[in-house]
Amino acid sequence: MSTNSNICKLMADGSVKSIYCHWDGYIEHNGRILNQYYRDPQKVEQLLSLGDISVLGEKVNASEAVEKYGFSYYFNAKFQELSEQEQERLDKESREHVIAYHRDRGERLQIKTYLDLEDFIMSEHEFQEFVYIMLPKDGADLCSTNSKDWKWFVWYDTGIHAVGDLDLFPLEENLSNLPKL
Repeated sequence: MSTNSNICKLMADGSVKSIYCHWDGYIEHNGRILNQYYRDPQKVEQLLSLGDISVLGEKVNASEAVEKYGFSYYFNAKFQELSEQEQERLDKESREHVIAYHRDRGERLQIKTYLDLEDFIMSEHEFQEFVYIMLPKDGADLCSTNSKDWKWFVWYDTGIHAVGDLDLFPLEENLSNLPKL
């Protein structure tokens, strides 16, 4: 069973750019990877420009296995001709990379943009169990553990801090009240 999530960025104009991630959306995986490897706004933009993703990885670019043998590289005849050691190396290396539906599987590019944070929160997130929102504030980002209940956490470079029921409206006022670690 998958743990779905949204990975979002609050843009300078107040809009929210969002992509869907199918696998491993929980804090210990996607939260950890986002916190450790996606602190640079340019890397976040690269990630979001891929559109919806199957798996979040530390590296935005496609893995060597996907580039050479396609998304379903396990089933590729040329991949199967490789030595077992080379197959294992390529497979292990692939786990560090994002798998994107558009880039790696040829599906339609899907990036959602919402008018503002309220528009995003009020929209349907029926199956997303975790929501990550990168904020333009001193390296602090928001995470909700369940989009139905909107129990918010703030995560920083130094760790995650629970804030519970955070009223985000009006946005500017409440973002300045985020707890400091």
